[in-house]
Amino acid sequence: TTDNRVWNETPLVLCEGEMRTLVPQALDFRGVPVDLVSRRDLEIRGESVEPNVVWEPLRGRGRLIALAPGTTRVRFLVWHLTHADLVSPWLEVRVQPRAACPRPR
Repeated sequence: TTDNRVWNETPLVLCEGEMRTLVPQALDFRGVPVDLVSRRDLEIRGESVEPNVVWEPLRGRGRLIALAPGTTRVRFLVWHLTHADLVSPWLEVRVQPRAACPRPR
């Protein structure tokens, strides 16, 4: 994002059934990167407006899973124990039907 206000590139396009691993980099108030892997008090969470995309949290990163075709918005949260320390802006995600996606060689 640019200053956590807008995404630099949108929309994110996924194919039905695709899993995309995302490795976020959060900065603290001084602009210093936060170590999301070793900080056991932090968790990366994801929220989706529509259920065609889900977030699978992993240590210091996560995976977006495209379940069904359609368009939705997702956002990510750096969760600290009982509250969010950082909430990203909404990101548009488009999931294409499997038949419309390029086939791997």
